[in-house]
Amino acid sequence: MRREFDCTFRNTFTSNLKAKPLFLAPDVADAGFLGGIGLEEVLDFLFEVCEDLQDAGGIRAAGCISSDLSPENVEEIKFLCPDIGKKRLENIKSGIQLFQCLREMEKIGPDNTQFLRYLLNTIKRADLLEILSNFEKYGAGPEQIQLDPNERAKLDIATDVLSEQLGKHWRRFGRKLGITDAKLEHISAKHPNDLREQAVGLSCEWQKMRGAEATVDDLIKALRACDFNLTADLLTRKLWEMEQQH
Repeated sequence: MRREFDCTFRNTFTSNLKAKPLFLAPDVADAGFLGGIGLEEVLDFLFEVCEDLQDAGGIRAAGCISSDLSPENVEEIKFLCPDIGKKRLENIKSGIQLFQCLREMEKIGPDNTQFLRYLLNTIKRADLLEILSNFEKYGAGPEQIQLDPNERAKLDIATDVLSEQLGKHWRRFGRKLGITDAKLEHISAKHPNDLREQAVGLSCEWQKMRGAEATVDDLIKALRACDFNLTADLLTRKLWEMEQQH
């Protein structure tokens, strides 16, 4: 996989340095930046992101955030991260360098976005928080997932119903949807002692996993497969009511 990644991205990267490709921070395309970091390190960083997020949408999400950080934003975030170390902080000049450092310290990652949310909220970058929220909810981000607006509305209704009805059975339902135990543990840890939010997290994780193929019909089938027929009936009725309003 790494060899395939290198061939694809090395060609794109080296042939478009001056074009400043979308999925990289602008200063990555600057010759001065390469003099300090090197192509191999950039490839390593991109490979790690691609491997963890499992699609190019993840690279785009991370790239959009890092590339939109102004020099002032980078300095503000550096001030909020003293545990990186003074010497290393002095060498960080760009968003992508900062992100790479935080990832190495396991402070941020595809399943660990709380610290990044705190940083973006502190520097008052609501626009970047929206990108992060879209990634947390849909995985690849809005550019990658083109759900029919009607289906999106149905899924939102389904999420509300699941959060109200699943209760302590949300893990069982998650396994029926194909969510791994590791993901279920992460959802539980992220929303301790809050069954409603755990059910919402489950729905978001499933939608992230399924992408554009996520449908309410699949949720209803899974509910019935778990013998959660009352919840399936309630969701079906809510969907019917929505259709009557249009």
